Amino acid sequence: MKNLKIFETKYYFIVFEVTKDGYSSFAPNIDGCVSFGKTLQDTIANMKEALTLHISGMIEDNENILEQNIEKLSKLYKNDISMIITLDRFLLSKLLKVRQKRINITINENILTMCDKKAKKLNVSRSALIENSLMQLMD
Repeated sequence: MKNLKIFETKYYFIVFEVTKDGYSSFAPNIDGCVSFGKTLQDTIANMKEALTLHISGMIEDNENILEQNIEKLSKLYKNDISMIITLDRFLLSKLLKVRQKRINITINENILTMCDKKAKKLNVSRSALIENSLMQLMD
């Protein structure tokens, strides 16, 4: 089983640049991790996915993932559009083929109905919605 430390919340500094077609983004100290989008929101979502894919590849290849010094990077890119993001841990667990375990739980029927409606709206399974919600709660 993969080391669970990879699922601890880590923060990555991202820099955004305005282009003629929208925005581009990159992660300093993560060579080759770039993304694009028409809007800033699209670029943020694309970058979160790109960063997760990139880091999962580095983990699979046993590459060293440098810790980012957020304070230093903030000063270095103080005149740029920037933000701090985290990996999509749900996607990361799928990419790294973390073993799933079937469980039985007891839950309020009304909450389960609300869960199913939300899962359908998001086009995900009930299990995926519950897992992702629990991961966010544990941050």
